[in-house]
Amino acid sequence: MAQGIATRSSRGHRTICLPIKEEDYLRIVNDSKTFRRTIDDRFRQTPELFPANFVLGYELKDGRISVKQEIMIRRIVLKDGSAYSIRPSFLMPYMTARTAEVEGPLFLRKFGVPYWALARVFGGDPMSRYRLECGLGRFSVVGTTVRSVALPEHLLADEHHQPLDGQKVYIATTVGQGCCLGAEPAEAAGTDDLKAAYEVFKAEARDVSPKYAPKTVSTDGWKGTQAAWKTLFPKVVILLCFLHAWLKIRDRAKHLKGLFADVSQRVWEAYHAPNRRSFAQRLRSLRQWATGHLTGIVLENVLDLWGKRGRWSVAYCHPEGHRTSNMLDRQMRGMNRYFDAGVHGAHELLELPVGLPPEVAAIHEEQHPPRPAELDEPVAGVHRRERLAAAGRHLDQRAGVVLGQRLLQVLDRSLLDRPQLRGVQRGEGFQLAANLGIEVYEPEQFLGAMEREYLPAAGVGLQQVRELRDGAGALVRER
Repeated sequence: MAQGIATRSSRGHRTICLPIKEEDYLRIVNDSKTFRRTIDDRFRQTPELFPANFVLGYELKDGRISVKQEIMIRRIVLKDGSAYSIRPSFLMPYMTARTAEVEGPLFLRKFGVPYWALARVFGGDPMSRYRLECGLGRFSVVGTTVRSVALPEHLLADEHHQPLDGQKVYIATTVGQGCCLGAEPAEAAGTDDLKAAYEVFKAEARDVSPKYAPKTVSTDGWKGTQAAWKTLFPKVVILLCFLHAWLKIRDRAKHLKGLFADVSQRVWEAYHAPNRRSFAQRLRSLRQWATGHLTGIVLENVLDLWGKRGRWSVAYCHPEGHRTSNMLDRQMRGMNRYFDAGVHGAHELLELPVGLPPEVAAIHEEQHPPRPAELDEPVAGVHRRERLAAAGRHLDQRAGVVLGQRLLQVLDRSLLDRPQLRGVQRGEGFQLAANLGIEVYEPEQFLGAMEREYLPAAGVGLQQVRELRDGAGALVRER
């Protein structure tokens, strides 16, 4: 829940963060007169950073040395007795780090770089990087986005469906004037849960403007969302998103080919009607055309759009409102990328093992002596025949068939273990190789000649080898 622009700690104290460079702060922090003059200058430049009763006056109270950052932090006390710590902007909240140290890692987290990779490059441990990112959730989204301008009167709201520990949660998202103003998870999509989630936005907005109330909010057809906003702001006008109605028609009419272009043109011609009367006329024309040309579920969706003509027409009374959810969708697109790539997948990616000895030798040592790029060569060196994809190429590249080679089959598969992942050193990097785990001392007991020499479905062509090496990712030859 929002606690105001100034961040309150659990002990009741508050913090005012001011834009001050580190060299300037170190110069003024021990000089009371200069420090007070700097605070006064910042108040004149950015009054939104200070509490409302700051204008009544304040006094310098005391100071302490931060154990984490080894820097002096001074406090002031207002006329009402409330004390505030003055934190320079080059320090993170709770003195966890300097902003210059975490700017790079937090920026890379936007693109899903895992925590273990950040710790390896920038130092520290993965959990410290994780906690720094979670710490961003302490701030008021509205308070840190809207400062000296008025809050938008026309909003958009929708829920992003996101799995959390195997359970689906709903992130109640509020957008206005191209900015994300709220994103709070709700355990369910009912009215009560969504009301509690959207109430966070209301509290943060009221911290900035105590009497704030939006004029319109554009939503999809979900009744829980609309009921939640009506409960929080009784006078708000609910605008129905026209785009959602069109998407229902599009998803079911794409197979109609020529008729799909006709229904698309007629639906959007109605949307672009210049006034309410023309909009109603075009919807009636759309209904008449659909009755004679469409059938089934497509016709039902077109008639449903026509049946809600009264709700679509409300938008003409609020020309500055949002008739579609395009603005919100643009904001959610970045949110989706963050959750999908940055939260669920990136930190669970397979980490390649380091320090394992190389276990792949040259297949044809005599003709192809070992060299740093040996693994970049195709396994089967047959000209103008399909071959195995070389190491380092795309994994989905089509592996070819090698003709004219002697193919083998496994006679007794009971001794084959599951494939395992091994680290294979190649130059300065690592590759994955399958450890087939075959313990073979007499290869002819398990490998026999195939009855057919030409088998396109066979994926591998094997040249003559002298010995099978246990644990290798391919049939290799003794050096």
